Amino acid sequence: MSSASKPAGGIKGFLQQTAQFGMWTYEKSTTVAHWAYRYGGQAAFILATTSMVVLMPLLFEITREAQVRNTLCM
Repeated sequence: MSSASKPAGGIKGFLQQTAQFGMWTYEKSTTVAHWAYRYGGQAAFILATTSMVVLMPLLFEITREAQVRNTLCM
């Protein structure tokens, strides 16, 4: 008799295969979520700080220019 057992059939086999697929999906999704959190978080931080450093002074300058134009037109 061989030491390898034959896979179960019927409902028991279906549930075992579903459980194995569920565990595989869980393992893959946690690694994908961890990767996305690490690198996506870094990318979001870089984008946010860059936009504050570059765009905020630009917006302030545009607002100041609009105020100067409004005072000259009156």
